[in-house]
Amino acid sequence: MKYRASRTTLPQAGAIAILSAALAAACSDKATPPAGGSAATPTSSAAEPSASSAPQPKKPPRTLQGSALALSPDGARVFVADEDHESLFVLPAGLTDEPARVIAAPGPPAQIVALDGLVLVTVRTLPTDDARAAREEIRGKTPTPEGAKSYGATTLKSAPLEMRPWTGKFIHPKDREKWLAGELEAPEPSGSAPRPAKPGEPSPKAKPSGSASASAPPKQGTPSKPFDPNTVRKSQGGLLVGYRPDPEKGLVEAFRVGVAPDAWGLGVTPDAKRAVVTSAWSGEASVIDLEASKVVASLKVDREPRGVAIAADGKTAFISHLVGTALTKITGLDAAPEATSVALPPSPPRTPFGSELGASLAYSLVFSPDGKSLYVPRHALGAEGIGAWWGAPVVDVLDTKTEKHIAPKHSPAYPKTRTNAEFIGDPPDWMASEGQPPGPRPELVQPRATVYRKKTDTLLIASEGWDALTEVDALTVDPAMFVRRTYDLSGAYDAFGHFALRGGAPSAIALSEDEDTAYVFCRTTFDVARIDLATGKASWLHLADDGLPVDAAYGRRLFTNARSFELSGGIGCAACHPDGRDDGYVWREGMLSVRFHDFPRFVGLRANVKGANENTPPNVQAAMQKPKLHPRQTPMLAGRVRASGPYGWHAENQTLIERLLAGFELHRGAWEDGGDTTAGQNIAKIDYLIDYLQSGLLPPPTPVRELSEVEKKGKAIFENKNTANCASCHVPESEFTDRTAYPLRALSTRQGFDEEENVAFKTPSLRFIAGTAPYFHDGSATTLEDLVRKNGTRMGNTSSLSADDQAALVAYLKTL
Repeated sequence: MKYRASRTTLPQAGAIAILSAALAAACSDKATPPAGGSAATPTSSAAEPSASSAPQPKKPPRTLQGSALALSPDGARVFVADEDHESLFVLPAGLTDEPARVIAAPGPPAQIVALDGLVLVTVRTLPTDDARAAREEIRGKTPTPEGAKSYGATTLKSAPLEMRPWTGKFIHPKDREKWLAGELEAPEPSGSAPRPAKPGEPSPKAKPSGSASASAPPKQGTPSKPFDPNTVRKSQGGLLVGYRPDPEKGLVEAFRVGVAPDAWGLGVTPDAKRAVVTSAWSGEASVIDLEASKVVASLKVDREPRGVAIAADGKTAFISHLVGTALTKITGLDAAPEATSVALPPSPPRTPFGSELGASLAYSLVFSPDGKSLYVPRHALGAEGIGAWWGAPVVDVLDTKTEKHIAPKHSPAYPKTRTNAEFIGDPPDWMASEGQPPGPRPELVQPRATVYRKKTDTLLIASEGWDALTEVDALTVDPAMFVRRTYDLSGAYDAFGHFALRGGAPSAIALSEDEDTAYVFCRTTFDVARIDLATGKASWLHLADDGLPVDAAYGRRLFTNARSFELSGGIGCAACHPDGRDDGYVWREGMLSVRFHDFPRFVGLRANVKGANENTPPNVQAAMQKPKLHPRQTPMLAGRVRASGPYGWHAENQTLIERLLAGFELHRGAWEDGGDTTAGQNIAKIDYLIDYLQSGLLPPPTPVRELSEVEKKGKAIFENKNTANCASCHVPESEFTDRTAYPLRALSTRQGFDEEENVAFKTPSLRFIAGTAPYFHDGSATTLEDLVRKNGTRMGNTSSLSADDQAALVAYLKTL
């Protein structure tokens, strides 16, 4: 069934061609922070424009939606926001040997919109002086133009619909540099790639560390540099920065507008008079008057707002979120903005009967050309399908008129699907539930960016986890199930870690005016790929080397990687821990049968656990049919893993290495054996991951300020052993935890979960707790206010606190 949209065009820039005088004013005025906004100090490094400058015709921008990569309106230049190097790059569109321009940003830049004569950039944080010094120690030197290296043109492999691609080749560590320099022809793949095993067949195992073909490279001798989260986090606020193009310097700063910390997403109205900026950690959306360079509205929204899409009338915007299923809708952009929530349940065709799915990773969203449909690539947590233990990457489509999902709910009778995939056994233990779709498309895992290609009515989606650019049909009710082409952006992978040697973790896409060329920024290898969509020819420009120590840089690539069988069953660490934070989801953990042996596993929903068949031994049938599933909320990682241990909700793992090894087992399907935890190369992978977690995965920025009187009162209550007595377990000196498991009064068992046998839970860290709702291991407390009000004497003692004291305690907790 096709969902057809009429072909009207996007508004052209008669609106974009705002008066030159207005743009000049925006570029020259020194903006002041909005009332109640951040403490960012506005500056201007641009020369004042001549008052006699004649108005010039404005060329329409390629897009008004922010991304980490943008094309100039004339298509001659590529702008890149590299937040890990805290730099902006200006490149020739042909990715030639012409030197790149490198502009040091005031903080980590996130998204760009390139107008004619004005380039807008969101900056996640303006760090304090000590935070800046700490960040520079982490990221290394600012890149230089001389550090950019071009890779020659290569033809990418395009996978047809029927293929489940493991394209690419494996390169031994000693040959990496030769291959990247074009001095070495890589071997063809030889079955090294993982695939789901057939029933009864042993799963592929990692080769032992002594194997010449798969051995880990030696530790590089670059010790990690663990940072102090309390220093690195310090922020004077987020920014929207306006730059004007300059022939000599590339970009020259014109103005700054202060917004809430962690400024990320960006959208501009068609008349270029207003912009919407999302501040992810702060949970705010700011509406900015670009002519006056000031914030006109700051709106509180749900957790982790990210992408911004503004309707053609310039009055309405939609915002996606990394956490939760709903979108935010802002109306009255041209007058008095207001924010409301719009429900968008993920993937109705994949939803098990009687269940509700969670969602995460909605980094981006995009309108159809006529504005009737809004596309949101993301993860549908708990979605059904063969092998979908955690869910599936999907593209949800909102009908903007009805504000409903266009896909029908799944019914028992229709539709039905079958598959002849060789690795799927007989029902009911291996097959999807009747009427459910087959397995999820791995090349869409961890969707990070999307654009609409009007000439073909398709969406291009960048997969952070699979290092792929995939084109899907936009005119269907379920675009993720109709893949037209997939481009492997790397072509070669490290034989040890299976991470991309180039084209790793694509995070941004831009289309040329004729829509025949796609530009992709790849964040873990710091490349820009230029792809001819008709021929598959591609070239790369390597912008800079990773500023982290080599070991931590490997860890960065492993963190996003969904290809490595040893790490997990089809998703990367960044799938559940985007930006090192959390997906806000409560998983089910239970002992599931793997070829008649029980192993601990996570599943999204109870419905994802398949039943037993006539060949299942009686002693394991009960466990397979109804295993006990306990709630486990995803914990935040960034800024919380400096200690050696213990880790786990029950403090069951004494070291971080043990916890990550346990994670390798938990994060895979019930039919898969885990990786070989005794192999030296797998321990090496963990070493690299730990280096990245402790010295490269930065915590969210939070404002530096004195505590208010209410917050000071809450701090005194927190520390008082005779009242709340919080600090006895949540020790401030050790990340607000003593890392000890205590027996606690059992909580009421939530529907869909089983009662906990072990009620001794480790004291969790309270650092950054304001942004990690819901709370408790089972997510039963939706807010901090709810947690404190209902706690009683279960943890410390809040039962005797007055309402004002409880409010003060909550206010202090939100500052941690």
